[in-house]
Amino acid sequence: MIAGDPDPVFTITYTGFKFGETASVIDTPPTAFVLVPHTLATTYQITVSGGLDNNYDFSYVSGTLNVVPAPIAKLVVSASPSTLTTSQTSTITVTGKDQYENDTLNQSGTVVIVSADNGGALGATILTLTNGIANTTLNKISAGVVNVTASSGSLTPGTIQVTFTSSDPDAPTVLSQTPMDNSIDVAINISPTITFSEAMDAATLNSGTIQLRTYSGDIPVAASILYNSSIFVVTITPNTNLNYSTQYYLYVSGAKDVVGNTVTAYITKANQEFTTQTELIPAGIDYEVIPDSSNFRAQPTDSYLGGWHYTFKVTVNNMDETNLSVKFADWVNTADGAMTVPALGNIRLLINSETGGPLSGVGITDNIIQNGLDPVKSYSIGNNYSDQTPGPIDISGIDADLVKPGRQVQFDVFTKLPIGTVAGFYTTTFGIQSLVPADGGGGGGGGSTDTTPPTIDSFTIPATSDSLTVSISSFTAHDNVDVTGYLLTETPDVPAADNPNWSVTTPTQYIFSSDGAKTLYAWAKDAAGNISSSLNGSVMIILPPAPDTTSPEILSSYPVDDSIDVPVDIQPTLTFSEALNPSTVNGGNIQLRVYAEVADDATIVPSALSLSAGDTIVTITPSSPLEHSKQYYFYVDAGVKDMANISIISANRWLHSDRAEHEFTTVVVTP
Repeated sequence: MIAGDPDPVFTITYTGFKFGETASVIDTPPTAFVLVPHTLATTYQITVSGGLDNNYDFSYVSGTLNVVPAPIAKLVVSASPSTLTTSQTSTITVTGKDQYENDTLNQSGTVVIVSADNGGALGATILTLTNGIANTTLNKISAGVVNVTASSGSLTPGTIQVTFTSSDPDAPTVLSQTPMDNSIDVAINISPTITFSEAMDAATLNSGTIQLRTYSGDIPVAASILYNSSIFVVTITPNTNLNYSTQYYLYVSGAKDVVGNTVTAYITKANQEFTTQTELIPAGIDYEVIPDSSNFRAQPTDSYLGGWHYTFKVTVNNMDETNLSVKFADWVNTADGAMTVPALGNIRLLINSETGGPLSGVGITDNIIQNGLDPVKSYSIGNNYSDQTPGPIDISGIDADLVKPGRQVQFDVFTKLPIGTVAGFYTTTFGIQSLVPADGGGGGGGGSTDTTPPTIDSFTIPATSDSLTVSISSFTAHDNVDVTGYLLTETPDVPAADNPNWSVTTPTQYIFSSDGAKTLYAWAKDAAGNISSSLNGSVMIILPPAPDTTSPEILSSYPVDDSIDVPVDIQPTLTFSEALNPSTVNGGNIQLRVYAEVADDATIVPSALSLSAGDTIVTITPSSPLEHSKQYYFYVDAGVKDMANISIISANRWLHSDRAEHEFTTVVVTP
């Protein structure tokens, strides 16, 4: 027989009849049965007894019962619902089927891998069957058919198709871009952004559908594409700095939203172009920056005398007295990159037309800076950022030494710090230009742009984890200036410098959204927005099984209800749905009782209890043979508990009130 099936009908053969008689003359035929529980796959003895006749005595020969395992023939996958919109979630159910392919196996512990194709947000999910069944959920961000497959070892895999339909008829559009259309003086290390009107399918956002192109020649710029799904923003990060004084535009075509609608084409370059800055401090210009050492303790007093002061000495190495200009960018706090001191309204340049020392040496007051220098000293106030949009400031026409070839210009820069300026170290970018006005740019400091990215020195994570929260064993990086940000991602795409998830400190852990095989990428950035190459680590996350919350149940008894002619030397058994707590298997909770019309008159049969088959089968061994021609029944109290100390459910307790549903009668003795 197959394990778990009902007992077959045992056939008894006879020898020794006289006078041509047959088994039909036997007064009480013997019965054949298996005394011990036989749910496991092995060989059992078939016992024969109970025969009575006035003419014959009985000599019994035992038989053999061979029990074979019941294999799981296949896995069946179902989905509810199987057709839904992209805004819905389908429940995927995996069921193990028996050898007949029609009954759910009451089997736990089988590990099943469930996967989905065509964008189904499932990955390779690991499930464990509980009572033959396991569940997970499936969703998809775009319309289409998803094939779900469940597999486990040599078992026949199960599959099902789930159809997702579009619930959004509107095509997405481009709401905005940075830099804005017709922007000029754009930094060459810019990472342009595009903001969409709705959630987009990240799989359709790539270098083919999202591009930064040259205005002349329509040549795509090699770049990485990063999508922020929470704000619908794509960041384009060029692999190298853009060219100086070059016109570019943003191009979008073929990208789709989460339900498969194609974006309205964004390809009219005249409406989305910008121009990069001209080259800062070109060849032929030398400069020296002299800080005012007396003013290192600047205070946010909203006064030029309370702010920063630097003296610039510039030499233009040519004989021509050409035009000369200078431009400054905003000052940026290198600690967080958020706090700035704007150039507009806070920077003033004072130009020294004499060959004497710096302006700080002549006792300039805040009032003079604000309202004009003493003309006797031959100082003049140049253009400033107090009364104009930050741009090139003309410092031409000044030569500190008319005899010396070229021009020598000395000018002083005063910066006032607005009330509320946060303490810290700030940098700016300045440009000095001859022949044409100078253009500025962001990042760096001291007249040059930092283009050296940080380097990740080490990054390690555990190889395995039993939790979605994975600790970071090591994460170190260095930079030629300073590392200002750390970031962890699950994709190898280079993150944008303005990604909101950058941290000023190295993270100590990372929380994944699901289990399975995972790869984590570590990044670092500096104050200039340079992004490091990544190091990565891999981890296998296997979550522990969920705690047991299921009450044990009685699956069957031996003898079964209403059995008759049961041998008096039988050892009755009860089979439970899961392992029991041995301490709860005792004579107070599980009993064999003599049937009585009045329940309270029932007699308890003195017995010993034992557990087998993984503590799921209770065998009751009476201390002496049962009486002939008597009814007995099983009694199971609420004190029976599983290994999680969960009591047997009320509907499955066998008490006095339902004793008629689980009784048997021993062999009847004919007088």
